[in-house]
Amino acid sequence: MTQLDAASEPIGEWSVVNFWRPLVSGNVAPAAFVVGWLTHLFNELQHQRGGIGFPAFEPGGRDGERNDNRFTPGDLATVRSSAAIRATLDDRLIHRGLGFEPDMLKHCGSRIHVQAEISKLIDIVSGDMRIMKTPAYLLRDVHFSGERQLFNAQYEPLFWRGVWLDR
Repeated sequence: MTQLDAASEPIGEWSVVNFWRPLVSGNVAPAAFVVGWLTHLFNELQHQRGGIGFPAFEPGGRDGERNDNRFTPGDLATVRSSAAIRATLDDRLIHRGLGFEPDMLKHCGSRIHVQAEISKLIDIVSGDMRIMKTPAYLLRDVHFSGERQLFNAQYEPLFWRGVWLDR
């Protein structure tokens, strides 16, 4: 894992193979592939015209003073609403250095068991161990599906801040 960056080659931004690989390999159903591409094209158009992409956050006021909840593996957590989560994020959708991915929105309102608390990470580019000042959590059977980014990096773990979860 620490040599992943060195062992990888960049894929061209407009590589045809990269676009079709999920469909041809059978990782994505044809209908999901079409929906993913249409969503991507819609978001690109919205970005060009300064509009709101999909999925959109509910508007929410700043809630930066809220304390992070602490969880232990096995605890049942409820993912807060998109408005409540948006209130904890800055303009780049980041809370204390951890980004909130649009792929995470579909889990808002779900009740899910905490799988693990994460306080250390290996930076895959440098190979360095990073200590997190605020822990993140993995939720059981919740992973990045890739559908919001043209099916790339599927099944990567999603990291959740305690402030995004309720007991």
